[in-house]
Amino acid sequence: MTNLAAYIIMSIMFISYLFSQNVEIYISGGYGFAKGAPPLTSYDKSYKDTSWPSGGMSTTTFSNVRDKYASIGEGNRIECGVIFYLKQNLGLYIQSRYSYGSESAKVTYHSKNSSYRNEQITDFGCFSISTGLRFQVVNGFLKPYGGAGVGIYFLEKLTKQFDEWDFYHFVRESKYTSNTPIGFEGYLGIKVDLISFLSLFIEGKSNLVSFYISKYEITKYLINGVDKLGTLKVNERIIVFEENKNYAEISPGEENLPKNGGAPLPVIANSISVSIGLSINL
Repeated sequence: MTNLAAYIIMSIMFISYLFSQNVEIYISGGYGFAKGAPPLTSYDKSYKDTSWPSGGMSTTTFSNVRDKYASIGEGNRIECGVIFYLKQNLGLYIQSRYSYGSESAKVTYHSKNSSYRNEQITDFGCFSISTGLRFQVVNGFLKPYGGAGVGIYFLEKLTKQFDEWDFYHFVRESKYTSNTPIGFEGYLGIKVDLISFLSLFIEGKSNLVSFYISKYEITKYLINGVDKLGTLKVNERIIVFEENKNYAEISPGEENLPKNGGAPLPVIANSISVSIGLSINL
């Protein structure tokens, strides 16, 4: 499916070049905000728990807490592309984009006789290639434009680091592997000509895409600074997610096989982004 989509995009690019009246290249940078998933929130919360033995007191502090089903669409992005104008106001674009970001969640807990703290940091990077139609107004100082298209998305990086402080200090790093889905995008913008061949533009864009995690693997495991990755069995280190399979506990004798996590896990990557860039009329 992915190879076919890539072939179609390259064919469209070649045919558009043959029939284009004008060619424009552009580059931009911006920021995307998560859409269709709970946004990143930041708050502090403390409470007293009198249910503990001997009237023990506990305080819990949350900072930068994000919901379990958060989007990875939030973060910085860089785009570059080429537009083949079939008419003055109608073009076909091919573009590539790289978006990346990081999120963190911290929880601190203190009771009368103990203290607990953990921190999770998730980093992601996503590369995409897309194509679609672009319509623009050719007259006037401000030139509005808009368009829509489809693209192939590659989850280049999705890692998570988990730090936990209790009686011991645990550090666990893991990576995720996903499918290569097809997503959709739509955008609106305004372009201003600076000189005859150079223009400045501001653009808002909406992207709709979801990944499905097929594999989870622990790549680093430390206890008090000592590497303990080699002590983990395969089923403790690797989880695979496959279609038409339900979650199953490891049976005796299967410790050296990856654990079955059930159906692939959906990860939302929808976003609304704002970018600014420059375009050159060739």
